[in-house]
Amino acid sequence: MVADCFVEYFTGIAQGIDDSGLLKLTEEQLRDFKSVQDIRDSMRIVNGPKFSSSKVSQTEVQSALANLNTNNSYGHDGLSNKVLKLVGGALVPSLTKIFNTCIDENYWPVEWKRGDWVPVYKKDNPRDVRNYRPMTVLSTLGKVFEQLLGKQLTIFMEPRLNRNLTAYRKKNSCEITLVKLVGDWKWTLDNKHVIGILSTDLSKAYDSLHPPLLLAKLWAYGFSESAIDMRCYFTERKNRVRMRSGDFSEWRETSRGCPQGSNLGPLLWNIFQNDLVQNIHTDRLAMYADDHQVYSAGQKTEDVETILNDEGTRTSEWYQQNLLKCNQDKFHALSLGPGHKKKRMNLNIKEINIKSSSGIDLLGVAIDDDLNFTKHINNVCTKGERKVGVLMRFRNLMPTEAKLRIFKAFILPQVTYRHIVLHHCRSSDERKLKRLQERAMRAIYCDRASTYEALLDKARLPTLCNRRLQDMAIFMCKVKTNLVPPYISERFSCGISRYNLRNADDFYLPRYNTVTYGRHSLRNQFKRDVTTETAKDAFTRILEGGDDKESP
Repeated sequence: MVADCFVEYFTGIAQGIDDSGLLKLTEEQLRDFKSVQDIRDSMRIVNGPKFSSSKVSQTEVQSALANLNTNNSYGHDGLSNKVLKLVGGALVPSLTKIFNTCIDENYWPVEWKRGDWVPVYKKDNPRDVRNYRPMTVLSTLGKVFEQLLGKQLTIFMEPRLNRNLTAYRKKNSCEITLVKLVGDWKWTLDNKHVIGILSTDLSKAYDSLHPPLLLAKLWAYGFSESAIDMRCYFTERKNRVRMRSGDFSEWRETSRGCPQGSNLGPLLWNIFQNDLVQNIHTDRLAMYADDHQVYSAGQKTEDVETILNDEGTRTSEWYQQNLLKCNQDKFHALSLGPGHKKKRMNLNIKEINIKSSSGIDLLGVAIDDDLNFTKHINNVCTKGERKVGVLMRFRNLMPTEAKLRIFKAFILPQVTYRHIVLHHCRSSDERKLKRLQERAMRAIYCDRASTYEALLDKARLPTLCNRRLQDMAIFMCKVKTNLVPPYISERFSCGISRYNLRNADDFYLPRYNTVTYGRHSLRNQFKRDVTTETAKDAFTRILEGGDDKESP
């Protein structure tokens, strides 16, 4: 059976990561590991408070049940989110008692530790099981329990997590991470320095996490004896593969990995990799889930190479010490800099030459060595044209409303993905995106005579430029109201005046050295670009509590 092939691969996915016997070490023995001792050596952690689990209230349980997503799949117990949400009010007292009993007795019900693996295709050959990832569908009640405990653990760990960790945290997102990185790189290039970027690659990171090592790190961070025993969370976990056809495999016990699909999984992974920063000398490290980028700047490419070779070696050693498998063959290096300074870097990490390319893929965006995003826009247009072509062939067989819904669901999100970072692209590339949207509008309305603006009025959609300006206004409103991380808000300073002037609190425009990188950056261009009435109206609606992107 196909399900048996997947379960054999998923259960053995973490095997062979380490053959030195380290996987057989107990939690107590792993407390002497360098990573654990690095955490213990932090004075803020040692002298800080201990974490202890507290009982949950009926209000918390009721809120968690009310916020269940009825579209999510249900686990092996057959309890759907829709049913639990409808009858949640009657179950709140009983569930609260069950949850608090589990906390008091440090017990995790076995049925909540069983999950269905759903193979999710990632890339390359769809007939190869190695190109699928196991997403775990757990019991809804178990996920509610994880969510309630996760809130307590997040409050304790949030001040201890490094600012370079930007995934699965409030006020952070892919877009925030890209804004930070691109802003850093443009500021450095504006000062006429060279930048070197090393992008690493981990093999099956989530599925290779070693629970005893994670437990040792939790001990180092200050888990008290009264905290929920996470050993029970990881032991006796069983999974089976569930195919879309309805076929199931046999239950298999898993000893490694962090369940992808659980509520605690993302937080536990952040805790596991938090101490990586202590092994890196430079603070220029970006960690979004298992995507890690180390970058450095200097006057000469040779100086940057030396730093990246050292930091890359330290990063690889951390992976090895933490029982994770890194694919050095898939490491990529990228050099950014002025034309007369930019050179291909020659990195050699642990006797392996790292490929130096003209671009890297970062969080769904193709970064090229000129930071003009031409490659990314070409990729977006290529994929978008295929979808618009299908829409064009069926333009006379579908109602207009259905075609418009398809466009908004499958084409427009791809065109506008993280587009405030792409705002300062070339005019020729911007016209490519405009032509793509125009062709889609003509396919939707079967209209070749009306103007592009008239078609957008029919669809009640703004132009792509105005949509970017609206999203920039939303972003800057978040900066103004402190809804972004400190490392973003500190980049935008407001004017200081002793007088009560009308524009006293406007954003301050810093000086720049180059037009390409300095003037065409978010913090310099925002005040100059957001001048259209559409963007001004959008910003006013945001400040008043509204946000309507559909209006033209």
